[in-house]
Amino acid sequence: SDKVGGTWVYDPRFEAEDLLGLDPNRSIVHSSLYSSLRTNLPRPLMSFSDFSFEDKFYGDPRMFPGHEEVQKFLEHFAEKFGVSEVIRFNSE
Repeated sequence: SDKVGGTWVYDPRFEAEDLLGLDPNRSIVHSSLYSSLRTNLPRPLMSFSDFSFEDKFYGDPRMFPGHEEVQKFLEHFAEKFGVSEVIRFNSE
């Protein structure tokens, strides 16, 4: 991926040609995210000790954040602590 977030980077595309994911050269890798996914952990448990999930409002006040909010949270964390500078994107 070209974004911070790893598992939390949502890609709505799917493998139309290779539904079982057998082709190692396929262009799309299956994701376990789906558009309405929410975490199974409340906001306080999604926080880091020095960066609270609750300090910022990411668009949805419910206790269990959606994947888009988690993505924004991780991007803000990486920006604040300079993590993006040492990440190699688009690699395995």
